Amino acid sequence: MDRLLTESSRAHFGQSGNANLCQPPLEILMDFKGSCVTADKIPQGEFPEEGLTPATKWIVEQMKCVAPPDSCPWELTVVEECEGKIKLWKETTSTSPMTGVCLGHAKICFAMHLLAKGSPEATELEEWRSRIIFAMCCC
Repeated sequence: MDRLLTESSRAHFGQSGNANLCQPPLEILMDFKGSCVTADKIPQGEFPEEGLTPATKWIVEQMKCVAPPDSCPWELTVVEECEGKIKLWKETTSTSPMTGVCLGHAKICFAMHLLAKGSPEATELEEWRSRIIFAMCCC
């Protein structure tokens, strides 16, 4: 299983091998989260431009922060706000593995059901939905 997962990941993440950010001189060696010192220079506008093609310079320039990193809250703390975002996303949207919840599962948390209001089944479903929504909105 480990070998198959490794092969699959290599094939998936190797697809970007010829992209500007994967070629010299942008030899950014960073972890999966992109949290190394070199990667941190890009949003700060401090990445050295020598040796970059005009197209690559433009890409790096577009990744520069235009507002202080903490100027906008990144957490969704209101269920209604989370619900609005989930409902707007197309189900084909790629989602982060952070919560372990795929977008299709998130969408069903806000879908209407036909269970009788107040029935044990409806109560159980609402409790399950609340746990999932809390995980999505507060993690």
